[in-house]
This record gives sequence, C-alpha cells and structure tokens, in this order.
Amino acid sequence: MAKSGPMILREAREKAQLSREQLALRMECLHHATIKRWEYGESRPDSSDVARMGEIIGDNTLWPRWMTAVDDEYAKRHPYIEPPENAVEAVVRVGLEAADVRRMLEPILTDLMDGTIHNQEAIDRFTAALAESEAAHRAALERLRKGG
Repeated sequence: MAKSGPMILREAREKAQLSREQLALRMECLHHATIKRWEYGESRPDSSDVARMGEIIGDNTLWPRWMTAVDDEYAKRHPYIEPPENAVEAVVRVGLEAADVRRMLEPILTDLMDGTIHNQEAIDRFTAALAESEAAHRAALERLRKGG
C-alpha cells in the first residue's frame, strides 16, 4: 500500500529522532502545531517546506517521495523508485530528473520576460525542485567518487 504524504513526513521526522518541537525550531519559522497539522493531513506544507525538512533531517529522498504521494501528475512522470544500487545509474537518473526541473523554469522565464510573473507558487515549486535536484546531484556524484 502506498504511503500518504502526511505519513511520509511523520516517518521521516521520527526516523531522524526529532520531536515536532525540535523540527520546528530547526526550520526556524514554524510552530510545532504546523508540523502536527501536516502529519495529520489537516493542512499541506509548501513544497519548499518539505525540501527544507529533507535538508534538515538529511533525507534527500523526502521531497520526491512526498511529491509522488501528493501530486498525481508528478507521480505519473516520476514514479518513486528506491535509489539504484549502482552509482552510475544514480548519476544518470539524477541527470534525467534535472532535465525535468529545467523544463519547470521555462514558463517562469517567459513570465519574467513578459513582465507578467504573478505565479509565486510556480517559483516556489521550481526553487524546491532545484534545491532537491542539486542535493541529489551532489549525493550521486559523491557516491560515484567513493566507488559506488
């Protein structure tokens, strides 16, 4: 059975052995009740908050796992698969995902050039996706450097 977005967030926090209060303090701008609402499905975090949470707890798979659970369109394009054992495969996979992130930037750039950028959510999604892509690149390349 597929895990829900709230379940993924709760399990990641618990695996990092952080209380909601501790995580909220590390995220600097949140109240622990906000994290509780995310974990109970009473509200949905911004994509950038999930990316930040993944950075804090050291889980570079959190954002794609959460996105796959909460966004049907993303799940169709990127069904989450556990990271490959082979480091070369990991680098190739991350490179393909980076191409998707670059495609997210195209409409934002068009809006910027037209002077009509009004979609802060698109900018936030791109920023979070870019941060995740960069983190995944670094991790995959480091794994390759260490010999797989």
